[in-house]
Amino acid sequence: MLKQEEFQKLVRIVSGLDDFVDPIARKGLIQGARLNRLIGSLNLSGAPGTVAVRLIDRLNEYGPLPDRQNYHALGALLTYLLSSGALNQAEEQFFAEIIVRYSLVDDLSYLNGLREQYKISGPAVRSHNPAAPLLPHWEAGAIPPPAPPAPQNLDELEAIINSRDNFLDIPFLLGAVYCAQAVCCIEIPEATAIGTGFLIGPDLLLTNYHVLSNQALLKRAVARFGYWEDRTGVASFGQIVEFDPDFYYGSPVEQLDYALVRLRKQPLADRQVDAAQQSLPIADLVLKDKHRGYLLPARINAGKDDRINIIQHPGGRPMKAVLTQNYVVETTATYLHYLADTEGGSSGSPVFNRLWQVVAIHHSGVTTPGGSTQSGQQEHFRYNEGIHIHAILQDLAAKGLSALLPT
Repeated sequence: MLKQEEFQKLVRIVSGLDDFVDPIARKGLIQGARLNRLIGSLNLSGAPGTVAVRLIDRLNEYGPLPDRQNYHALGALLTYLLSSGALNQAEEQFFAEIIVRYSLVDDLSYLNGLREQYKISGPAVRSHNPAAPLLPHWEAGAIPPPAPPAPQNLDELEAIINSRDNFLDIPFLLGAVYCAQAVCCIEIPEATAIGTGFLIGPDLLLTNYHVLSNQALLKRAVARFGYWEDRTGVASFGQIVEFDPDFYYGSPVEQLDYALVRLRKQPLADRQVDAAQQSLPIADLVLKDKHRGYLLPARINAGKDDRINIIQHPGGRPMKAVLTQNYVVETTATYLHYLADTEGGSSGSPVFNRLWQVVAIHHSGVTTPGGSTQSGQQEHFRYNEGIHIHAILQDLAAKGLSALLPT
């Protein structure tokens, strides 16, 4: 695949890295690139230049990694080194050009980011791996629900932002890692992202009605769990799970805007806790690589000024968490209004309190008219809206569905 001069330049750069001079550090570098499967079959002893020739030649010929099909083996090494800080500017430029020219990762967003950052032009000479699954792209397939009445005191909302801090405890961050495992990107069909959903039972998923507005959609829809970027910025394909087409309960947009659906399997079954672990804090469960298999609803509704957090797939992109400067500004019997960033594709995301309990399901962004500027243009104030999870649970109970949910 590589031209001779490209091969030789890669060998020179890799063999000159500090972590490639020592054989022990050399092994650690390959493990850092998650190429452990090659260590047993590759002779890593000898002069750095000799070993670098063996390594680059092997990776060049290896092709896509079986456990990470979005990576060509050579791409796994180059993206890791590009993000490691071990390269100078000229070396980074060369690595980025090689990654883009040969499409060494099957993530168009990542490749386009390299093109922009390193001013790379020209077509790729190696196309997408046809055997690899497709990453989602975003198509706006849902109409936002109508906006509710605007809050009255906009000055007060602005003041909230400046009255809070951003200091977060480390176990709090582990809570985000834990909850992210139960959040998914919803696609219709596969690879066309339309919204977000989350587990409220081992195989039960909640999202917006305007994301899954009828039962017939379940035959074409899939849920993609674990769709996030790794440390190099390349998106993982995650786990694709199909829906049970015979199970569907919903409430229209103008009411509670939710859809309760069932998956064909339990996405987190391989991390299931045992009876002794049920009461462990979620930070401890993360460290043990365990999960209850679903998210817990809050016992009480969130109130004005409470901090909230949202885990979502904005614009159908890999999962993001919005954790700071997010506050409840107004509540009603049904709605929760808050300051937090979302985009199209965030519909159906779980809204959490500080204990990482679900307080609402996000369903709408709202723009309300404000005052006039000196130029005569209208100012607008934007906030977001969710449906109280308790309102949804009460509706499910009224439909006789409470027994389906974990207690």
